[in-house]
Amino acid sequence: FESDILLARGKIRYLLGRFQDGLADLRQVVDARPNQAEARLYLGQLLFGTALTLTAKGDDPRAAYDEAIAEFSAALDRRPGYGEAVSMRGIASLWKGEAGRNRGIDPEPCYDAAIADFDEAIRANREDGSFHLNRGNAFLSKARWQASRGQDGRWALQQAIESYDAAIQRDAERADTYGLRGGALETLAGLQMVRGEDPTPSYDRAIQDLDEAVKRNPQGVGAWCNRGHVHER
Repeated sequence: FESDILLARGKIRYLLGRFQDGLADLRQVVDARPNQAEARLYLGQLLFGTALTLTAKGDDPRAAYDEAIAEFSAALDRRPGYGEAVSMRGIASLWKGEAGRNRGIDPEPCYDAAIADFDEAIRANREDGSFHLNRGNAFLSKARWQASRGQDGRWALQQAIESYDAAIQRDAERADTYGLRGGALETLAGLQMVRGEDPTPSYDRAIQDLDEAVKRNPQGVGAWCNRGHVHER
């Protein structure tokens, strides 16, 4: 009974952003019930929230991401096919990759781990648009990393765009998905231009997506800025 109360309180503290207090609750639950998949999931989410807090402070969050990934893996060990756990593990791997990239560390293994998890989540539930969206984000990060290294990131960009297509098919109301797809198309157009290909169709599609993002969320500064940048091209 006490563990149920601690689990419920830990969930609320997670939602309130009180990650350290929530961690104390969930660690007690996991000590008492080490095989409870839900408890491992929420412990991982609290550790993920802690990592985001460290990122916001400019501190290195990678150890916290590693702990979160370990808890999501523990949840999956106890409940194979646990879609939320595999998706959260992918998100944590993606953010760990971004943190490494900002510190000059090759993020591509983290991006690949994230993509593998999102692929697994999609196999379990193809109709969840967030899984496709997150897969697109991982491929977009991979493509931009490759481009920054002088590599050809077009295949990864195509994968990102196809993932955003799938996300929009399942949830056409999310403005951020249009903005992300527009950003991916803009990046693709830039690579096409460098390689002597005609970037106009990609730029045109990018503008259409960014127009849609602005229409759905007029307060979204990023879409406005990206649209202006594309128009300059």
